[in-house]
Amino acid sequence: MEPTMKGFKQFLLRGNAVDLAVGVVIGAAFGSIVNSMVKGLLTPFIAAVARQPDFSSITFTIHGSKFLCLLSKICG
Repeated sequence: MEPTMKGFKQFLLRGNAVDLAVGVVIGAAFGSIVNSMVKGLLTPFIAAVARQPDFSSITFTIHGSKFLCLLSKICG
């Protein structure tokens, strides 16, 4: 086996790379779960409470400054 491949194999088997890969996979899965819950549960709930199913015209005010809802994933 070539020295480069042997070193790479030792690096992978140390555990750091495997832990990182597992963390990335779990993070991606958790991100998609959160996005699905927001899109499927939270957004319709907010639309029902606000009685405004179209989020493109929702605004909010903080300390006298008026903000438009600019989050395309949440606001439509």
